[in-house]
Amino acid sequence: MKDSSPTKSKASKQNGGRSDWSVFRTVVIAVGIIVIGFGTYFLVTGTAGLPESSPDAVNPTLESQYRFFAAMMIGVGAAFVTIAVKFQWSNMLWLVCLMIFAGGIGRVLSWAFSGTPHFTLIILMVIELAFPAALLVWHAYIVKTGEIRRQYTQER
Repeated sequence: MKDSSPTKSKASKQNGGRSDWSVFRTVVIAVGIIVIGFGTYFLVTGTAGLPESSPDAVNPTLESQYRFFAAMMIGVGAAFVTIAVKFQWSNMLWLVCLMIFAGGIGRVLSWAFSGTPHFTLIILMVIELAFPAALLVWHAYIVKTGEIRRQYTQER
């Protein structure tokens, strides 16, 4: 997909495309900060930070793996922030959203094979499955409307 960031189009700036990108980038940064926050919380608390967890029954292998993935969450959040700040990397947004979506699929598989998780994890699963798709549709919409604006401005 062709990258059309707000810095590349004068027509986009003149016709309101700049505000589309500003709002979008702000949302991407906010998502990144939220993901970093959750990752940091789980990195520090480990499995004890999960709802319905028992601090007495700690499995060192599970704890190690869980904290490792919490650190990966921090990396995914940092990727969102970096993409929003350095927007010529916006095509990487698709990869990062795919990672979040794949995590949601992992929660679906866990639910199917291991039973119903705590309701907060079900809410996270729904967000992980719906939000990346919505963000990518929004990104594609902004890119397409920017292209249409440029074509319309050139034809005038």
